[in-house]
Amino acid sequence: MMNILGIDTSTKTMSIGLVSDDKILGEINFYSNMDHSEKLIDNIKFLLESNNLKVSDLDLVCVAIGPGSFTGVRIGISTCKGLVEFYNIPVVGVSSLEVLSRNFSSYKHVAIGVDAKRDRVYGGIYSYNKGKVNTIEEGLYDISDFKEKLKIYEDLLFAGDINSEFMDLDLRFGQEGNLLNRGSNVCFIGRERFLDGQGISHIDLQANYMTKSQAQIDYEKRNK
Repeated sequence: MMNILGIDTSTKTMSIGLVSDDKILGEINFYSNMDHSEKLIDNIKFLLESNNLKVSDLDLVCVAIGPGSFTGVRIGISTCKGLVEFYNIPVVGVSSLEVLSRNFSSYKHVAIGVDAKRDRVYGGIYSYNKGKVNTIEEGLYDISDFKEKLKIYEDLLFAGDINSEFMDLDLRFGQEGNLLNRGSNVCFIGRERFLDGQGISHIDLQANYMTKSQAQIDYEKRNK
């Protein structure tokens, strides 16, 4: 039996999942308006205690490493590191985009687009076939360039927070109620990666922002 904790704080909605092998033991989802640091630890503790588990009972901790909110991603990663350090529990970092795509894995192809500001999108295209997923060209794109990539796929569903930018394409769109990065998806993706030999130490866990923060951009401009 493998007990797995999954954390996603990369969006305004925070999600924590707890899974034992293929069974979801519990999941907490709520809109926290980016005050994740105030609620994350208490809700992890609640989820574990509700299942008569302690941190030391975990076999793996998985966390969404971005792209997404810079602050949110940092909170998730630092919390993950703090949880596992004492017990030397392995970790797996997973893509926030792929986490959302799993909500729509019944479709042949799933495109995820998340607003990256300045007419850009964090995008990825995922092909699901008999439970297997191939991540295709996940990255930071100009919206116009990403649109061109979508045109070559048939039976494509698009999901994200900028649907209005893609309404001119012949696409299916994910329903509003299903646009949640679920902690249980983080667990299941992380478990696949771990069984494939991709588990790492918390020391090696890093964020994947895909771009610089506005604060960093402003700092570099001032110091040129």
